[in-house]
Amino acid sequence: MYRFHSVELTSVVKKSCFVENVRLCLVYTLPKFDIRLYYPTYSMRVEDSTLKNDILHKLSMPEGNFYFMDKYIVAEVYEGVIFSWELAEKVIYEASEFYGSDIKISYITNRINSYSTIPRDWLNLFREFSKNVVSTAFVNYSGLGIKNYLVEKIFIRGKVGHFTHLMEAVEWTVYQHKKLNVENPTNA
Repeated sequence: MYRFHSVELTSVVKKSCFVENVRLCLVYTLPKFDIRLYYPTYSMRVEDSTLKNDILHKLSMPEGNFYFMDKYIVAEVYEGVIFSWELAEKVIYEASEFYGSDIKISYITNRINSYSTIPRDWLNLFREFSKNVVSTAFVNYSGLGIKNYLVEKIFIRGKVGHFTHLMEAVEWTVYQHKKLNVENPTNA
């Protein structure tokens, strides 16, 4: 039995389909419509995309790369890393040094690798820096990534988005800044 928008659905059929350039397509057939979840066949790294021209600063750490852009930071954490509060503090310190302490910024996690987080550490992060965070976007390229996102979003305050393509996450993030009319000292 499935729940969808508080409606019980007992006749849901789950099947897979094939679409070109898509690793996995799950179709949930409901009485009046289908829900299709698509996962791309490849993951897009920042340095392999058009975003490479927008990088203001690259923070390379043993745990991953963090790309500082005008309105957001894109994280690409390495395989097998446990993203903890201690690692987040290091990134936050570097971001504060680069942007200044009054910046309004968004965070995009580009999950090109499989890594773990400690969800309760997100509480520390947002307790300390919620005034600076405009939005958080998760880019996942697998079904497991969606499960992680569903758990992590419970602990995150503010605007949260889930995407299967990096460029969609960037567009959404920029839109969040425009919608809230966020101006940073570097943009003024």
